[in-house]
Amino acid sequence: MNHDDEKPDRRKRRTRALLRQALMALIVEKGFDAISVQDITDRADVSRATFYLHYADKEELLTRSMREVYDELVETAEKQLDDEVFAAALLHGDHSTFYDATDFQHVVEHEEFYRVLLSEKGVAAFTVMVRDYLAKLVQEQVCLPVSAGGTAARLPPEMVAHAVAGAEIGVISWWLNQGRHHTPEDMAKMFYQLNAFGFWWAMGLDIPAPTANPDPGAPG
Repeated sequence: MNHDDEKPDRRKRRTRALLRQALMALIVEKGFDAISVQDITDRADVSRATFYLHYADKEELLTRSMREVYDELVETAEKQLDDEVFAAALLHGDHSTFYDATDFQHVVEHEEFYRVLLSEKGVAAFTVMVRDYLAKLVQEQVCLPVSAGGTAARLPPEMVAHAVAGAEIGVISWWLNQGRHHTPEDMAKMFYQLNAFGFWWAMGLDIPAPTANPDPGAPG
């Protein structure tokens, strides 16, 4: 590749990084709703014309920033676990296979991003986007491989995926707010155990599983 061709790409990446950093800092100071495009460009020290070359408005800046961060997570997660290894580990009771800290390591790498957008000054739409991304990941990486093994789901897999995704957002927010006293590896293990064995198990109770369950395919 011609080095001259690389320069515009580097400039674009740098400009987008500056705009994203400006947005994060301003959310902390003012809250998302109070921020204008002019505020963002002033903080990033770029012109409004430059901003509009990259984004239509501040909402698109937020959405695309989130997607860039999460596409990186999805790409990493897709490399972590082979379906056959997944099934074999479950059948042999090897839960350590699933203590994958990728999600929590990702939070550490983008701590400011998460801390700001999951705070009281964040954006509700961001939480919805994160939940949907995580739910998609759970469905593809967990629900589908299990179903492929011939297991009949007791509850709607899509509901399960969204429940896990919502729980993970809550756990990440708690983890950041209490100062990340647990390592990403510890968080991954605890979160997996909570999801795999349930609330009552986590609270120290051994409760028999119910024998009757609703039809997972029935409408809500």
